[in-house]
Amino acid sequence: MTGHILEYADNTRIAGIRYLIHDNAGYFNQAFDAVFTAAGARVVPILPSAPQMNAIAERWVGSWNAVSLFRAALPVLALLYWLTERRNSAERSA
Repeated sequence: MTGHILEYADNTRIAGIRYLIHDNAGYFNQAFDAVFTAAGARVVPILPSAPQMNAIAERWVGSWNAVSLFRAALPVLALLYWLTERRNSAERSA
């Protein structure tokens, strides 16, 4: 199964990851780390005695997700604005 995961890792975005930072939860086992190590990423588990590191990482991920969502939603919002303006101008000229 690990070979299957490695094959998937080579064919997707995972190949561009340089670092993988994760906490010491049970679902991050050695096989999980091996997938990213094989793809060329450096696996960095946060220290168990430093829970503040997890909060910093979660805040960064939240910020990144917000920016990514805005960038993904911006073209859709622009299209909706354009369609609304087009409909309003058609109603005004009719």
